[in-house]
Amino acid sequence: MNPKFPEALGLLVGLADALPRLLAAAWLAPGDGRLYGPLVLANVHHRNGVLGIGLTTMQGFAMAAGLLAFYYAMTRLAAHWLGPDEPGFRWARACLAVVAGVLALNAGESLLSAKVTDYVGLARGTRVWMLNFGDIAITVALLAYLPLMAWGGVAGWRARAA
Repeated sequence: MNPKFPEALGLLVGLADALPRLLAAAWLAPGDGRLYGPLVLANVHHRNGVLGIGLTTMQGFAMAAGLLAFYYAMTRLAAHWLGPDEPGFRWARACLAVVAGVLALNAGESLLSAKVTDYVGLARGTRVWMLNFGDIAITVALLAYLPLMAWGGVAGWRARAA
């Protein structure tokens, strides 16, 4: 990871989900799938529509982009105050870039096709839970964000106190 620009690594991880989506589209017809025990490999889509809170999918993407920009600005501000060279802050910026990469990929696919591809999932009884690796990357990145910010903050605070 480049110490000055950890966002490059994060964007690469976030945008890397384009390859499995392309492979799923090339290997399976839309709506087709294979069942391997509880694992499901399929080419399914969830369509744009109204989210549970009354917003459209694109409005949800816009809100997520606004929150992401706010978190990025706050991360940069905290790093500026407490020590921009702290690894915790750099990794936190990389995590936000992962979210930005997946968000850009989902929004682009949604604008072009009015749906987002999900290709891997778990089957349990008659229920199937489908997602894509971008969903997993966002979850891991957001779970890691706060501990990384705390690591950077504590290390920066100690460095300033010393």
